[in-house]
Amino acid sequence: MNKIELTTAALFEPLTEIEFSGINLDLHNEYSCNKITIDYNEEIIKFDFKAENAQQAYQRLTMVFETFQIVEMVSKKLDSKTVLTPDNFYRGRFEYEGQHHETTPWGVFFHIEFYEEFYLDILCKKAYLKIE
Repeated sequence: MNKIELTTAALFEPLTEIEFSGINLDLHNEYSCNKITIDYNEEIIKFDFKAENAQQAYQRLTMVFETFQIVEMVSKKLDSKTVLTPDNFYRGRFEYEGQHHETTPWGVFFHIEFYEEFYLDILCKKAYLKIE
């Protein structure tokens, strides 16, 4: 298993397209999110992605956020069979005490948005992409 560190990703750079070992991982066009796990006991959020076709160099990707706090979550009604299309993922700034901060005592800010009208804004201490 390989990992790409996301906690220190460049601000506002799209995380839907990531290069790994000379291969472009295009989450928006070549992968679908087939499972989201939010575990409050383990303090972890996981987004499991599966390749759209068997020719992809990597068939499974998992975006992981550890020690998190949900800032905002907006969703239309989704069921457990809904497959989501990654649309807009990035590390950004978080506003508190009237100022925008790159890091906060609660971690760094991520915006995770899917085409199907679901998005999640979180703060987390650690974020990475597992590649299998």
